[in-house]
Amino acid sequence: AWSDLVVLDPGDDHYLVDSRVFVVPHFAFGTYYSNQNFFAGISIPRLLGYNFNFNRNKYSLVIDPADYDYMLNMGHLINLAAKVKLLPSVLVSWTPGTQLLYDINAHLNISDRMWLGATYRNDRSVAGLFQFSVNEQLKIAYTYDYDIGKLGRYSDGSHEVMLRYQFTFRADAVNPMIF
Repeated sequence: AWSDLVVLDPGDDHYLVDSRVFVVPHFAFGTYYSNQNFFAGISIPRLLGYNFNFNRNKYSLVIDPADYDYMLNMGHLINLAAKVKLLPSVLVSWTPGTQLLYDINAHLNISDRMWLGATYRNDRSVAGLFQFSVNEQLKIAYTYDYDIGKLGRYSDGSHEVMLRYQFTFRADAVNPMIF
């Protein structure tokens, strides 16, 4: 129960208020286009913001485009050989008043079963990726992300393992999604 919570700073305003439940709706905007060799998308993942007023013990709605995160992604699949494809892509994220963030990616697809990839992120980190498609529905992936900025001195990087199973795969699809 909320009352059983042990806090380090009992005078913190966050812990002095009652444990009420608040409904805070979430809305986003995005659009995505793709064909067999190209994809592009734009989005604003959070259109509504909320500020909490401790004196009134309630949230107030804030709609301010200056607080929005604007995101753009795109990529193009290039056939290098009969069974080898290159997918360069970019992800750009910007919030007004902050630094533009970007990921530059290059992924090599071999026989539509294996992906090898690399990512460079804003002078902050680099990442490597390996993905293998066991069959049309099951994919296994591993990524390693290493911080090349100041944080890199204190971290050995991060590892991520992914297991993906696609329940609604249809083999008769006219335009199977490779991305």
